[in-house]
Amino acid sequence: MKLSEVSKKIGMSIILKQHEYFQKTDEEDLTHISNLAVTISGISTYLKSEKTKKTEIFNATEFLKDYAETLFVENCVAQRDLEFSEETEEEFIEETEEYFAYIFKNGQYPR
Repeated sequence: MKLSEVSKKIGMSIILKQHEYFQKTDEEDLTHISNLAVTISGISTYLKSEKTKKTEIFNATEFLKDYAETLFVENCVAQRDLEFSEETEEEFIEETEEYFAYIFKNGQYPR
């Protein structure tokens, strides 16, 4: 098995454990998403140090980012209070994905 595939499996396991911890605590979104970004960046750095092909590194990190985002969005949808929401579920999901992507990329809340 390729190192990038092993890294994806290990990364998924770490991300899932972080997600489970996030669900049990009052951890802020910024802290949680930033931790995910650092974890994925660390995996990317390791793959680079092992002379893994750039396309494999890109594919592995994008896969892990998508996995982390999916878990985050699904959690937000499950906790959404429909009674006070004026937006459709599709709009909510899109906004949550944008929110996740912004924090993941910038390490801060959107303004």
